[in-house]
Amino acid sequence: MFRGVSMRASSCLVLVSLFSAGFALSGCSSGRLPELSQNKWSSAPRWPLAPEPARVIRVGEISSSEDIVASRSLVRLVAGDTTLRLDRPMDVAIDSRQRVLVADAGLRRIVIFDTASGETKTIGSFGRRRLMSPVGVAATEAGWCASDSALAAVACFDGDDEELFVIAQGLARPTGITYQPATKTLWVVDTLGHRLVAFDGKGRQIRSVGSKGAAPGSFNYPLDCAVGQDGSLWVVDGLNFRVQRFSPEGKVISNFGGPGDSSGSFARPKGIATGPGGTIMVTDALFDNVQLFDGTGRLLLVFGQRGSGQAGLLLPAGITVDEKARVFVADSGNHRIQIFRLLSEQGGLQ
Repeated sequence: MFRGVSMRASSCLVLVSLFSAGFALSGCSSGRLPELSQNKWSSAPRWPLAPEPARVIRVGEISSSEDIVASRSLVRLVAGDTTLRLDRPMDVAIDSRQRVLVADAGLRRIVIFDTASGETKTIGSFGRRRLMSPVGVAATEAGWCASDSALAAVACFDGDDEELFVIAQGLARPTGITYQPATKTLWVVDTLGHRLVAFDGKGRQIRSVGSKGAAPGSFNYPLDCAVGQDGSLWVVDGLNFRVQRFSPEGKVISNFGGPGDSSGSFARPKGIATGPGGTIMVTDALFDNVQLFDGTGRLLLVFGQRGSGQAGLLLPAGITVDEKARVFVADSGNHRIQIFRLLSEQGGLQ
């Protein structure tokens, strides 16, 4: 159970409360996304190296509630040390309000960073069950959903973070999740079930795709999924060391990858996201990097490297891309969300 702190802009009074499912902390001033200003991009870690035009730059990170509050010193002065620090972030999503949602297995909570208000809050339960290992989170039209692999459950919430429903039956070990707007379908990766499971907007199962195996359309411990701009479903097929592409209805289309220790292959693929121009990004927890592919599986770029510095990643897991071509990576071993920005071929904004 966490101690909660609320600071109101009108009076800057400190209110301390105990919450059974989480806490909220906000500053007297507005929030911010900790992103490097464009006039400082030339000094940021970038890929590829000069003299090639930069295609990806590292622009910031979120490791604690302080990172999104504009006046950090005021928060410390009035409230004391009320900082929430990420522990083992496993997935990240951006909702319709541009809040950064983090599934943190170490904290056993969903952490919600509101970069507009500077408030941080957490969700610590699905129904009456305390979270044990939250590993997946995805934005939806109604709000957002999250998975807990240890509870074998998925819960969905509205835009005000009120629980809508819990899926607590039929899943062996839910991990990655994604929402398909065109069909209004929530797709859940059931890792131990070696399948994908589709649910409607009320949490009712409507489809199951795949079984254990190596043939196209089969899985060997799948881990994450993402929806492309054309509605295609992309899945990290963990121990088959590949990415598979499916139609919006769940029919297998193609795959790429394979085991190896070189760029373009996979050693421990974890998270997947789709980006501008039909690009596909895959994190690898053994390579400690992100590989960027086109829609055919052709490798375009590798960014990130093993380490704890600005350019470093350690056991990267979930990944997402927002509407401004910013890439958010759950850098679980470094206890933070790394923020990168995709640039055009000429090195400018996407």
